[in-house]
Amino acid sequence: MNHSQSLQIRSYLESKKLPLDVVLEVEDHFTEQVETLQDRKNIDFQEAFRLTQESWQQDFMPVRKSWFSFGKVPRIVRQFQQETNKKLTQKSLGIALVLMCYQLVTAKLLDIDYYIVSNILVYLGMSFLIVGMVMVYIFAKIKKRRTRAELYFYNSLLNIFLCYLVLSMFGVFTKLPTNSLKIVYDFANGTLSYSLGFVLAAIISTIFTNAVTVYLFMMLRDRAKSLQLIKKFQNT
Repeated sequence: MNHSQSLQIRSYLESKKLPLDVVLEVEDHFTEQVETLQDRKNIDFQEAFRLTQESWQQDFMPVRKSWFSFGKVPRIVRQFQQETNKKLTQKSLGIALVLMCYQLVTAKLLDIDYYIVSNILVYLGMSFLIVGMVMVYIFAKIKKRRTRAELYFYNSLLNIFLCYLVLSMFGVFTKLPTNSLKIVYDFANGTLSYSLGFVLAAIISTIFTNAVTVYLFMMLRDRAKSLQLIKKFQNT
């Protein structure tokens, strides 16, 4: 495939309102399919290009961006984002559970002052990581064209807010008499004076906070990777 044909494919993909980072992800698969059709069916580029467009037609159909959005994006963009959300959610919950185990272990092994300091340091470390990702985005020396990650960034924030509201309805955050660090410490050491409901609320609150913090970091990192991908493309 010559350079002119490659440009024709890229122009077609961009005409389908795909974010540039999605164009770069899809382009290789689209090109490979065109070349495969040329070889198998012994047809020229234009015919293979037309057949490939037809096979991808459903992927490029506009659909609602999400349940809580009236905006539309190509179906393949939403599919990519759903896969990304699934991976980020699984990783966030996994790391949050590991941090919860760390909190319980340190509560059992350390004095309360050392326990609180060690866990606060973990939260500060995650906060610095998030600030670092924000700085990467702000000072990226490229035009911030809307990428897939950027397109869905505020939708993801809305989802987090809705989760917070649901948990708040069950009193996970509003019924805690003191900070959750202290409750978990008392629970781990058998000195808890509150009911089991308070313990569960404290644990869920801690897991949720950790998961959201990790999720925000990975979401910002995903956006930074998209910007770096575009920057690499612009330099080639």
